[in-house]
Amino acid sequence: MYSPLNDTYTTHTSLNTQITGHLVLTTVDLSALTEAGDIRIVTNPELVDVKLPELTVASFVNMIDNKLLEQLSLPKLRTTNSLDIRDNENLVGIFLPVLTTSRLFFRVIDNPSLQTLCAPNLEVGGSVCIANESNQPSLGADLSSLVTGFFSGFSDDCYGGIDPPTNQLNAPTVCGVVPDGLFTTEGCQN
Repeated sequence: MYSPLNDTYTTHTSLNTQITGHLVLTTVDLSALTEAGDIRIVTNPELVDVKLPELTVASFVNMIDNKLLEQLSLPKLRTTNSLDIRDNENLVGIFLPVLTTSRLFFRVIDNPSLQTLCAPNLEVGGSVCIANESNQPSLGADLSSLVTGFFSGFSDDCYGGIDPPTNQLNAPTVCGVVPDGLFTTEGCQN
């Protein structure tokens, strides 16, 4: 339910949630949502806060083109088929501390202010696209458990991009795991 009085969208029962193109929406509060099908929060130019503290499972999570959003925290999300976080120009931090599986794809790209991507327990990434240092220049990413997946052909701006292909050793902003990880420990900060 959208309330124009306080510029907040709140729902507790919907399994599929799409919040798109709200010009004055500042807050999305889905605090009681524990499981979901699709969550699509796209092109909300005034959105500054998304609350999903109890979400544990979702088919798809899309956070795209929310210009003012600075932080995204999904503290209990364990499993998703795909996660797509892109084109959020002021996004500084993404926190996915217990996420272990993103079966189809895991995409974090075109967030030019992004400094932190914390997904230390992600093991299965599917098609992985983490934007390179020219696309997300301040990124420090912890993907230190990611061992299953492959580099996406989604964009040339991804590590392991398609033209020319790069390898995981050329990912100075992403902390991985050796010997069998998708990314190596070269991007890990001491």
